[in-house]
Amino acid sequence: MKGVSRNLWIIFIFIVPGMLYSQGQGNYTSSEILLRIKKLNVLGSVLYVAAHPDDENTQLISYFSSGELLNTAYFSCTRGDGGQNLIGPEIEDKLGVIRTLELLQARRVDGGTQFFSRAIDFGYSKNPEETFMFWGRDEILSDLIWVVRSFRPDVIITRFDTTAGMNHGHHTASAKLALEAFERAGDARSFPEQLDYLETWQPKKIFWNTSWWFTGRENFDKKGLFQIDVGQYNPMLGRSYTEISAEARTMHKSQGFGSSGSRGEEIEYLKQWEGPPSTSSLFDGIDLSWNRVQGGKPLTGMIDQIVNSFNIQDPAASIPQLIRVRQAISGIEDEFCRNKKLREVDDILYLCTGLFLETVSASQFIVEGDSLVFRVESINRSGNNIILKKIEILPLDIDTVLNFHLLTNKENRFVLTCPDIPELTITHPFWLVEKKYTGRFKYPNLLLTGKAFNDPPIIARYHVIIEGQDLEYDIPAVYKRNDPVAGEIYRSLVVVPPVAVDLERKVEVLINGQQKNVNVRVRANRENLSGMLRLDIDKAWKVIPSEYKVDLRNNGDDSVFTFTVIPPATETTGQFTARFIIDGREFARGMELIEYSHIPQLYLFSGSEAKLVHLNITTRGNLVGYLPGAGDAVPAGLEQLGYQVKILGVEDLKKELNPYDAIVLGVRAFNTVGDLSKYNKNLFEYVEQGGTLVVQYNTSGGMVTDDIAPYPISLSRSRVTDENAPVDIIEPDHPLLNVPNRITGKDFNGWIQERGLYFPGQWDQHFSAPLSTGDPGEKPLKGGLLVAQYGSGYYIYSSYSWFREIPEGVPGAFRILANMISLGN
Repeated sequence: MKGVSRNLWIIFIFIVPGMLYSQGQGNYTSSEILLRIKKLNVLGSVLYVAAHPDDENTQLISYFSSGELLNTAYFSCTRGDGGQNLIGPEIEDKLGVIRTLELLQARRVDGGTQFFSRAIDFGYSKNPEETFMFWGRDEILSDLIWVVRSFRPDVIITRFDTTAGMNHGHHTASAKLALEAFERAGDARSFPEQLDYLETWQPKKIFWNTSWWFTGRENFDKKGLFQIDVGQYNPMLGRSYTEISAEARTMHKSQGFGSSGSRGEEIEYLKQWEGPPSTSSLFDGIDLSWNRVQGGKPLTGMIDQIVNSFNIQDPAASIPQLIRVRQAISGIEDEFCRNKKLREVDDILYLCTGLFLETVSASQFIVEGDSLVFRVESINRSGNNIILKKIEILPLDIDTVLNFHLLTNKENRFVLTCPDIPELTITHPFWLVEKKYTGRFKYPNLLLTGKAFNDPPIIARYHVIIEGQDLEYDIPAVYKRNDPVAGEIYRSLVVVPPVAVDLERKVEVLINGQQKNVNVRVRANRENLSGMLRLDIDKAWKVIPSEYKVDLRNNGDDSVFTFTVIPPATETTGQFTARFIIDGREFARGMELIEYSHIPQLYLFSGSEAKLVHLNITTRGNLVGYLPGAGDAVPAGLEQLGYQVKILGVEDLKKELNPYDAIVLGVRAFNTVGDLSKYNKNLFEYVEQGGTLVVQYNTSGGMVTDDIAPYPISLSRSRVTDENAPVDIIEPDHPLLNVPNRITGKDFNGWIQERGLYFPGQWDQHFSAPLSTGDPGEKPLKGGLLVAQYGSGYYIYSSYSWFREIPEGVPGAFRILANMISLGN
């Protein structure tokens, strides 16, 4: 092996992402400790492969991990950044961060490990060829082979088939990649640059986790398929694997995947694709025991003896036997297996002693040059002889030799101080640090391949001696506080720049040559902040003033500074960047908190750049009511056009609606707002009396009511995925395309991700459909924009993706939206 040590694989398996440590270390019962001891005797592993967050089969993952005691992992090609968000306004990169944390929470529940590739979820794809065109087939295959070589699965399982046309193109692509990785991971000629860090690995078998819902119940053929009952009950955990699975799947809250636990038989079906034939088990012919490694055979009996004599009332009684097992494992020649099992047994020793080691920072935020104080707590809750030898704080220059005995149940507390924090990497998701390619993220270095999240910024390395055995435990330093209601709250440490430069908006729309005030908020992350705030803007634009002198005395102080932006005479787009200069160093990052109760709190430090859009546009009407569905940023876009927007709840629909010049329903409102079914008739009466109602797209399944319009509309699953697909104006004289703005084909330039989703398949003759569009090689779809006069007003249904185009600042999207709002005025 050349280059870096082969111990690299430990990074992927055992370093717990810092985000999860914001929830504390967790507690384990004696039965859970015993389950871990049993797992010492199992050397097999399984890798599940699919395309997105939520594609994984949490039933199989929990069954393999806690039932078969296999090391089990899920490889998701994407982070789900192309989907919709049912819990908030975040989309694209921010949504990908949320779904990454949701997957990590799911693995925390079902016992799996999480991996990713660099692929971006760019929206629905109709075939794998298109998917590979965006992703780069070799690049994502390289990521998967890296994970196969580092995790070393005996068996690979795919969620999807390789047959094009059966699924989303991303789904099919993930299966094709899995099959190719199975065939090439063991070949040294495939991605040889990885062999500076890893060895080749050949999985033994690959299966497809098929299901009746791919074919329909009546056409599902079970012949020749392996059947696994994942509904079994695990008495050591007090739950069935399906109950565990439901809790894990419920973590996908941004997708609305709350699940109820089930009990009783639940069959999963698997079809073998490659590898030696299996008859009774997926693992026929694969030795999962210590017999698979030279010198490992005696360990089976040693571990069985611990299992048989384990005292659930005194787990610490097993420590002498566990230390002997550890010493025997240390003699195993297979480096991969040796290091993996050493870490497992070390974790078990930690749990059996009831040992508690914690390093708490006095501040959550870490700033270069500041001092940092750590409170250290250590306690031995067993009768065993434990010595705390020393503590290192990495990567800080703290190395404290202690050499004192941890007496039984006697708390030890002391303080460590770092007077001058060195420069550390800002705590920003590593895959968002560099500018991304069209279809994949750009990683700063190869060693980040496969990783789920950043490593913790500061780790306390505890050197302890348990009954004469030297051990090391790397435990991330945390911040915690006590809340009067919630009690003890843990947070991850965050490396922040000395100053955060936050923009009010990421897109600023200027109308008809009018200048606009742009606000920039400066937040001090240290005391006595002094510097210059500058707004760098494209040459065609002007800004007054060009800079401000800023002095903020206290850490946490902030102030807003207003710049006046003047557009060029022509309709155009541009960009500006807000920069803060301290002693010649530039800082141009904002600081944004993402916080939901089901995932760890997270700060993002995105660049302080904004898009400028100068529009020549006319609007009619003033007051717009907006009923949110799944989160989107359309209301903010309407406000930038000069509309007064009032956010509505369903209860507001019982009130007088006539004052509104238009009412807009957010994305998937008829899928997500349950009480909307009670009040949709009120909306239709509002239209009949002269109002304008704009309804954005809904999915064809799971609607709260079928009455989404005053005249019948039937939604399909059809969509146009090519954002550059030509749009034909088939009714050029239609008022919506002419008043107050003339709409042409140019207004559909510069769109992102897709044209539209879930186009209506059928509609009443009262509707007109003035636009048509279709993916290359397919029949064009009408119905993406449906308009009907109902009484004195207008009802508009649109499947076009305004919720993506408006936040992106697409000029034509603003014009068309303005025409929809203005239609009844």
